[in-house]
Order: sequence, then structure tokens, then C-alpha cells
Amino acid sequence: MKDFRGIIHIGMGLVLITMFSFGKLADYRFLECAGTDIANSVSSDLNGTLEGDASLVEGESALAFQNHGKMVVEHNRKLDLIGNLSIAFWVNPSEIKRQALIVRGEGEGNLSDRLYGSNAEYSLVLWEDGRFKYKHNQTADTYSLATIPQNEWTHIVLLRNSETQKISIYINGILDNVNSYTLPVESSYSEKLLIGTGESYSSTMNNFNGKIDEIKIYNIVLSESEIQSLFSDEKDGIHLESSCVASSEENTTTIVDDPTTTLPVVAPVTTTIVPTLSTAESTFSLGNKVWFDQDEDGLQSSEDRGVEGVTVALYTKDDQLVGESVTDEYGLYEFSNLSIGQYYLVFDNLPENYQFTLDNVGLDDGRDSDVDPRTGRTESFFLEGNDFSWDVGIIFLDEENMEGENENNITFSIPPASVGILNIAESNESMAVSDQATEECVCDTYEESVPSLNKEGVVLMLLLSTLLAGLFLRDESI
Repeated sequence: MKDFRGIIHIGMGLVLITMFSFGKLADYRFLECAGTDIANSVSSDLNGTLEGDASLVEGESALAFQNHGKMVVEHNRKLDLIGNLSIAFWVNPSEIKRQALIVRGEGEGNLSDRLYGSNAEYSLVLWEDGRFKYKHNQTADTYSLATIPQNEWTHIVLLRNSETQKISIYINGILDNVNSYTLPVESSYSEKLLIGTGESYSSTMNNFNGKIDEIKIYNIVLSESEIQSLFSDEKDGIHLESSCVASSEENTTTIVDDPTTTLPVVAPVTTTIVPTLSTAESTFSLGNKVWFDQDEDGLQSSEDRGVEGVTVALYTKDDQLVGESVTDEYGLYEFSNLSIGQYYLVFDNLPENYQFTLDNVGLDDGRDSDVDPRTGRTESFFLEGNDFSWDVGIIFLDEENMEGENENNITFSIPPASVGILNIAESNESMAVSDQATEECVCDTYEESVPSLNKEGVVLMLLLSTLLAGLFLRDESI
């Protein structure tokens, strides 16, 4: 009886192993408070390290590359995936060229056979025409039908179903292409996981230039609804539940992650671009944010926070009012279900003693302010797809009277550039000034919308439990 109970305990351990051997294996979020060592939120044995010019983007929770960097995860058997596979991530390329995203490489053995990621268990790259490409073991070349836009966030999910031997590509939550393969996947059980480097893919593959975020690797095939949940729960690569609390001994400042802010690779500044959905849709959306221009240079930076309570009106080219929106706590606004056509925007109801900043400064349309400071109106534009590029900066006029209130009953308190960072206080719907905090920070608990177990794992767990229970009852009856 004692020995058999020991077997029972071992069996239950196997059940637990079975539970956690299915589902999500790696989840890289690139939170700004993760430091230079990249953490895998699933298990620490798959943590990564940054090399070269690969760096975390301050305030954005993304990973940036400038042609000479990479992230390396040392070999681990968990990622030697030759069966089912799902890889989800957000990408924002700074240029269109042949460049590596996520590959396996630097394996042991014959270098000509195992060094390059193109011959490993899976590799994900961008091609010179802007399409996304997958392959494994020098076979199963699968391209997306859609091209991945430059300087915009795009959500990509790669599925490999070992039972049906099909490769599926999803772009922004929508099925893009399906391809079949015949030869089974093989592994040398030695490759590292490499992100952003083409040096270990092939002699003609470039290193990545751009940003990547929210990389998730599963040994299951995600369902379409799970893929759509990932896409809707994340925006521009930033999970909507994430935030970071910066703290010092004397004070605490809460910095709320703006779910649509992104930063160009060239400098730690803020742009706002939302992934473009399929143009096959009959209606579209537009929007962006209103932000406080602390240094009054007409350009949005990482320190410039959103302004709540500003009224935004959308008009047709014939001056017909389409609708109104009021910016939320992040300064964001949006109009949906719009038809193709000519429109313009009017921004109004600024707090007292504030005005619009300089418009159309510089060459980066993602950083400048888009309204005429004299009228609060944008130029007329033609909408033929989702467009989240219309942002507006405001500045204060009188440092002696920095507080204001508008007809939306939103109280503003916006600091001059020397005061500190802008704190959004949700309790009283106000924006308050707090002292500059230290860089040390702690991140919120991440809310995962897609389960880490699949049906096979649950079924196998139940079967093993039933079998072990039956053996135990049999032993008790003897």
C-alpha cells in the first residue's frame, strides 16, 4: 500500500507536468521596468539578453533595433518545437527590406547545416517586398498576401498545425493566407531563439530595423477567437492592462501607459499610430490624441501627456457635422463607422489660458500637431482607411494661472516643463503635478486573455487522473 501510494504521488506529479507542458511557453512584454535583461513572464529559464544596439524604448514597453542588435535566448528544450506552434507578436519596421524578426539559429553541429535559422524548426522574417515570410528546415515557405506597412504597428500571428500540416498567417486578427507542407519538422535540439538578427538566418538576410513587442510563443494552435482576443486586448503592442508605477522614498507618481503611443527608433519621442485594418471593410475609424506640449516646440515627446476633456468635432467637406467626441483620461478620441470621403476636424473647449501649439513642425507627421493654432481646425483630408494620425498639442499662456476648467467639467492642472511629470489622477478626473520620481518602478499584474492550456492538455490531464484514481481504488479493494 505504501509503495502504491508513492506511485500515486508520482502520477499526480505527472499530471501537473502534463498541465503545464501545453500552451504558452514564452511571453516577452518588454516592459520599461524590466531592465536590460529581458524577462519571460511564463518562466525565468527562457529569459533573454540584449546585444548590440537592441534597446528597450523608454515609456513605451517595446524593443527597438537599429540594424546592429539582437535579443538572444539561450537554447532550451522547451523551444525545440517540431509539432504544433503559434507565435504572436507586434512589429513596426522602420524600413522595407529583407530582415529577420524571430528565428532559430546558432545551433551545434555542421555550421553549414545548423547555423542558419532558415534550416531550423521555425523562422519568421520580412521580405524585400514588405511581405511576412515563414519557413522551417529550408521548406514550407509561406508568405503573407498583405504587405507589412512601414512605421506602423501590425499584429502578426503564425500558426503551424502538425496534424493538418498547414501553415496559417493572421494579420491584425484576420486570416491572411494558408499553406500546406509535407515534410515533418526536424530539430537539432541546439538552436537559440534569436530576435532581430539576420546573421544566423542566411548570408543574404539583414538585421531588423524597427520595433517589436508582445512576443508570445505557444506549442498549441491558437483558435481564431483567441487570435482576435490578442489583437483586441493589445494595441500598438501595448497590453491595455499594463502600467508602471515609478516610486521614490518620499513620493509616488503613477505613469499610466498610453495604449496608442509609440516611439520612433531614432529618438525617445512619442508618435501615435494604430494598426490599419483590412481595407476590405466598408467603414473606417479615425482619431488620435490631444497632448500637452511641455517644451512648446510643436513636437510630441515621451514627457508630453494626454489632455482629458477636449471636444473634437468631425465634419464633412460640405461642413456637415458628423459627430463629436471628448478626449478621455489619456487624451485619446476616436470616430468609428465612417464611410470613404473628405473630412476635417475641429478641436475646441480647451481649458482657460491654453492655446494650440505650433502646427506641422518638422518632417515626422507622427510627432507634430495637426491643427491651425488660429482656428483649431485641421486641413481637409480624404479618408479611405483607418487613420489615427490626427493629434494636437496645446500649451499654456500664463504660468501664474496654470489651472483651468472647461464646459465638460474637467479640471486641468498642467505643469511648465520644469515642474515634473504629468500625473493622471483618476479619483477626481483631474490632471495633477507631482515631483519627479526615481527611475525604479514596479509593473502591474498582466491580465492574459488567452488561456495557456489547450483542449489536448486538459483531456490528457483528466485521463491520467481517472486512470490513477482507478488504480488506487483497485488497490484499496484488494
